[in-house]
Amino acid sequence: ISAGMAHALGSGIMVVELQQNSDLTYRLYDWDRRDDQGRSRPLHIEKALETLSFDAQPSPKACLDLEAREKILAENAHFTLSYLRVSGEEARATNDQAFDLLIVVDGDGGIKCGQEEYPARYGDSFLLPAGLGEYSLYGQLTLLMGRARPCVSGL
Repeated sequence: ISAGMAHALGSGIMVVELQQNSDLTYRLYDWDRRDDQGRSRPLHIEKALETLSFDAQPSPKACLDLEAREKILAENAHFTLSYLRVSGEEARATNDQAFDLLIVVDGDGGIKCGQEEYPARYGDSFLLPAGLGEYSLYGQLTLLMGRARPCVSGL
């Protein structure tokens, strides 16, 4: 979803939200949900209206090709998001300039890095730092893989 486009989520939906670092959420409506103390969560109507883009168009749906092993779902100036299916073991590597984010959306398996192994199953997320180098994924896994684009600084 493009920045500035109003959107909503329903119950029971797994959401993966890759974005620039931000702690902002402007709520137009909250379905009468309550916080931990039982209070209504605040709405931000005026601020939301200031940031909404009424000309924004939804991007074409990223259709998953169930036969594809790997597919780029979205790309922009900040990151690339790919879909990856692993069956067995697959060697991968991070690069020196950007981190990888792995999110397990189905299956069971793990990640090996050097002598370390980490189990991976539905809902698990892994942040692999830039420069980590070689690692491998194993098992029967379906993942979303986000790779940050390197920052370019004029400093």
